[in-house]
Amino acid sequence: AVWDDLVRAVRILTVEEEPKLVELRGEEVHPALHTFGAGGLIYDVTLRSEPRHHWDEAVGFFPTYEQAAAFVTELSLVTRFRNRAATAQDETLTSGQKAIATLGRSGSCALLNIDHEQYDDVAALAARHGGELVFWQKWDLGISSRQSIAAMVYGHRMLWVKQFLPKAAFAHVYFDPAAPLAGQQRLKDRFGANLLMETKFIRSPWMARALGFDPALPLAASVITIVDGTPGNVRDLLAACDELGLRYQSSHSNVVEENGLFPDVSGIVALKARVDPYNLVNRGRLRSATQAA
Repeated sequence: AVWDDLVRAVRILTVEEEPKLVELRGEEVHPALHTFGAGGLIYDVTLRSEPRHHWDEAVGFFPTYEQAAAFVTELSLVTRFRNRAATAQDETLTSGQKAIATLGRSGSCALLNIDHEQYDDVAALAARHGGELVFWQKWDLGISSRQSIAAMVYGHRMLWVKQFLPKAAFAHVYFDPAAPLAGQQRLKDRFGANLLMETKFIRSPWMARALGFDPALPLAASVITIVDGTPGNVRDLLAACDELGLRYQSSHSNVVEENGLFPDVSGIVALKARVDPYNLVNRGRLRSATQAA
């Protein structure tokens, strides 16, 4: 959502002899987003709001990962379904998460945060893919009796994976939305059991466009777990993605030019020169930064 008009405006405090506030609005804010603080000191942010939805957290259990992935793919590509999270995980990832294990089910799972009004429809969709939907809890910002599903998905899930796979690392890899399993299989054929797969989608036209995909479709964005996540194995995975023509976002560098989302950093460099002319803030995170004399 950060890429798609959630951030309406930011004000940045310049780092110079006489600091001033610079306000950016609309698409002007993009060079300040996800740049690891390289762009300067953000003073305040204006966010977009929209009608509130009531969300249910649930877990779908499926006999195979392929069935769970097919369910998540249909749930994500059919635009009438509303969700905050929908991710299918390899059976090994499911079985290793202690919170999910308390439900006493086996197989591969799909972790979900879905619109309460659509719960029955989502349950029916899961059944058509051979699965069972199990209610977890109503999602709430307050303290709940159970660990929130929202804290088990996307990058957060590595906090849980590390508890049972302490040597694991991960990488964000992006696949063809129409056939994400085909791209995943190409990596599985190369690395076998050392890769644990996930299927999820991000509805972000900005990210899809930046990565060279159709912005009209949700982006198939897997967080792939590398069981033996040595630096060499991570490099081998990213090199294989380059060889196979798969796009990825580097999770192992906070250098803007190495992130993968910014093929053209000229706009970020220009903003940096405007708000931090002496390159004092987070120096090194934008290698192309200029420095005033």
